[in-house]
Amino acid sequence: SALTSIPLPTSLLSMTIENNEDNHDETNNVVQNNPFLNDSTYVNTKPQLQKLAKSLRDASLSYYLSQARRAKRKHSNLNHERFVELLPLSARYCFKIAVFYEFHQHGSDSNSKSLKYYIEAYRNIMEYYIHLTQ
Repeated sequence: SALTSIPLPTSLLSMTIENNEDNHDETNNVVQNNPFLNDSTYVNTKPQLQKLAKSLRDASLSYYLSQARRAKRKHSNLNHERFVELLPLSARYCFKIAVFYEFHQHGSDSNSKSLKYYIEAYRNIMEYYIHLTQ
């Protein structure tokens, strides 16, 4: 495939992975210290507020997951391997999917998925750039 032939700068990839690992502890601290993301914050509040907070959080998580699925469906319907002109659109969808997975933040699995789509977006942009400069 044309995407695998484009080299990804190892410095960018290693920097991204290192930053991702460093930020994992920060993310856990943010989640634990954020009253909107942590269940233990609501221990002293009324049950109605606890239920409201949980339902809002669950609704937002499912929304971002559904948006990621919607963008993935649009991305899969593109014929970007065949038509080079669609690579910018493919990169856009990959970036959107990665951002939605970051919003979802449901463990390290979503971080690896978001990193995968960021890398694919980068490769699409590089392939399109190579196409334009030829």
